[in-house]
Amino acid sequence: MADSEPTYEKSKHNRRAGKQKRMMIGNLNPDAFGPGTPVAIYVRVSSEEQVEGFSIDAQREKCLAKAASNEWVVYKIYEDPGFSAKDDHRPGFQQMMNDARRGLFKSIIVHKLDRLMRNVELTARYFKELSEMDVMLTSESEKFDFSSSSGRLYFNMMAVFAQWYLENLSAEVIKAKELMFKRGIHNGRVPFGYDKKDKKAVPHIISEEAKVVTKAFELYATGEYTDRMIAEFLNENSVTRRGRTWTKDTVRDLLQNEFYIGMVRHYDDLNDGLHKPILTRALYDRCLEVRKKHAGQTRKNAAPINRKDAYMLQRVICCAACGRPLRIQSAGKYRYYKEVSRERGLDCAMAAKAIKMDDAHEQMLQIMGSIQLPAEWQGEIRRMTEDLDYLQQMQNRKVAIDEQIRRLSRAMVDGGIPEEEYERKRVNLLAEKKSLVVPEYSVVTQQGMILDNFSDYLVEATKEELTQIVHLMLNRVDVDFDLAKISKIEVHPEFIELFRMGLKNSQWEEKEPGVFESVR
Repeated sequence: MADSEPTYEKSKHNRRAGKQKRMMIGNLNPDAFGPGTPVAIYVRVSSEEQVEGFSIDAQREKCLAKAASNEWVVYKIYEDPGFSAKDDHRPGFQQMMNDARRGLFKSIIVHKLDRLMRNVELTARYFKELSEMDVMLTSESEKFDFSSSSGRLYFNMMAVFAQWYLENLSAEVIKAKELMFKRGIHNGRVPFGYDKKDKKAVPHIISEEAKVVTKAFELYATGEYTDRMIAEFLNENSVTRRGRTWTKDTVRDLLQNEFYIGMVRHYDDLNDGLHKPILTRALYDRCLEVRKKHAGQTRKNAAPINRKDAYMLQRVICCAACGRPLRIQSAGKYRYYKEVSRERGLDCAMAAKAIKMDDAHEQMLQIMGSIQLPAEWQGEIRRMTEDLDYLQQMQNRKVAIDEQIRRLSRAMVDGGIPEEEYERKRVNLLAEKKSLVVPEYSVVTQQGMILDNFSDYLVEATKEELTQIVHLMLNRVDVDFDLAKISKIEVHPEFIELFRMGLKNSQWEEKEPGVFESVR
């Protein structure tokens, strides 16, 4: 009698595990879609990739050919020119995901996976969501067969490689900037008075602008001119490189720019540059001495702090319920910020409510003092102002907002949306566009240093300085009268990134661009 096959006891744990649903990113080969399947095309290029083979037009052409060869119907082409794939803050990508959630197409065609994402975590999250919606990914140049384990492995490997490429590229860019600095080569925009033919060229002096720069320094060196007065002089003789008018802040930056004495800068380090200086070192140093003297005189002549007299929040403090500005009123020995809609013949649920001026000011100072900037905040701000990808992304978003407003306007005229909805969306879009401002490095750094050492600053600050810093950084402060506290602050666009870094992991959350609300 032949030996019978041994029998084994089955593990109950394994039987249960076998019944569990296997989770995977997709469960279908996109090439299995039949003719007439609605598909989307996504194309993207960052500012560093504006070369042959990566262009938007080249990607679009290849993806359209892929759709045509399978007889698929292209629902829409989504584009993100000038945007990096390191995150998902891209208008075209977000619009595509919203349309996918509405079930408008069954597959997304890309030239390569890295066009869609260069972040492993985001790749996994979005592909899980797409899989749950039965929307598959199709790569024109890569073979993704999600019905096989090897296909899924290849997909994951490509996602990891895409992120590695981005991180390696960032490291190489940093190294390149450091090398340029050591060689005395300027990186980024050249200041007023200079120009250069291309990124690698040595900046050359524009004689007419150089004369204006020299005159500005000579006037300031006399000690009889302020930044504002120099700004008035410059506006009479020139405009900034971007066509804007000069302000006291841009003048302050100009009068402290070492580039004019032949130096190049990398973060806080200086090196001799290859470009020719416009100014002598003696004139530049004389202006620094005058600035230091002016600052000392301001401190010496300043009155001691009297917070009862410092109308710190005048013209920026508003009612959280109706949004209208509060009025300063006195009652006995106290001063208040009062809601006065009723006196104006208007309605407000908080009509006639008030908050003590001292209490509001104390809360405001506590909020400013709670800002904790990271150790490398100055470097982050400088990197942001020099990141061409970031600047291009911001410009593209402005263009996209303008187009959204135009589409909303046409929809309202055609009766597609009511006027109230159009106005609400238009106001929100304009508010977002207003927040898209490239910060002036010197201005943001100066205010950041104050916030970083706010406790020490309070000891010496005058009432005018306290008021000035609040009005410089904040557009609006809302008071919740039910809670008797400041509940919302709207930050001036130039300082949004400073507050984003400083209020991270605090009781304040950014609900809208530049608008932070208390969550406690």
